[in-house]
Amino acid sequence: MKKNWMQSSGLAVAVAGALIVMGGSAWAKAGPCQEISTVWTLSSVYVDGTTASRIYGDGLGTYVDGSGATARIRSCSTDDAVLLMGSRQLAFNFQGAFLSGQPPAWTTGPAFVSTPPKVHNCSGSPCTLLNIGNILASGGAPRNQAYRLYTTLESAFIAPDGARYHLDMKSPTDGNARVVVDHYPASGNVKESWLVYPEPVGVDSPSPQNGTLFSDDRSIDYGQFSMPFYINISVK
Repeated sequence: MKKNWMQSSGLAVAVAGALIVMGGSAWAKAGPCQEISTVWTLSSVYVDGTTASRIYGDGLGTYVDGSGATARIRSCSTDDAVLLMGSRQLAFNFQGAFLSGQPPAWTTGPAFVSTPPKVHNCSGSPCTLLNIGNILASGGAPRNQAYRLYTTLESAFIAPDGARYHLDMKSPTDGNARVVVDHYPASGNVKESWLVYPEPVGVDSPSPQNGTLFSDDRSIDYGQFSMPFYINISVK
């Protein structure tokens, strides 16, 4: 049976503090902290099994850390799961997803893949990325058990107009959906994994799969889009 873990900085800090007190000597003997290398699978279909995903892969299979992409859980800092594109690409489909606001013209066009960094200069920032916030609950989630938590999505991509944008799911008060993370512990030959998707609808998600489109510096809010996705993140 899954346990519901609501994202709570107070709880996470308390649990992490207890772990440090109980296991301080063991941690002191450990080597330098290492991030968790992962494999990302972006499904073409949402978690309901019928709705098409609007953020999906480039058709070249899974995204493996160190093979055309960086795919890691920042377990030494933010506990975010981050996918950064190298030679690989991500596909986005905004056509028909508009809900409200004043969107750029390209959002009415067909699906596209974000330009890789070797083609587009992003001034030192990642051109294309997905960032799932704090999927380890600041160390408070039990990785040897199944759990559920609610978190956020941040992304960056190059649109057909050549500019860099962000699609974020961060604040239900702004109409965004919460992002669901279902964790499954390692078992036998099956590796630890996290299933990630925007909440269909709920008390804290005013409308399903909603994200907000922002300009590169996030100074312009272009409005709301329904952008379902379904991602499997597993330990490499």
